[in-house]
Amino acid sequence: MITKITVTVIGDSEKVQITIEWVGGTSTEHTIIRPVGKLTQLSQYDQRVRTS
Repeated sequence: MITKITVTVIGDSEKVQITIEWVGGTSTEHTIIRPVGKLTQLSQYDQRVRTS
């Protein structure tokens, strides 16, 4: 069973850190991708602009 879920958006980017805390004290972390409204919010935007 889950005791707590923490969701943290990394900066203003598309990346979201999810931490799940389980009964018994174990926790797992996952990074997921969310939709963003602007291309400038993408975490690799600067790299992509420089290489194109």
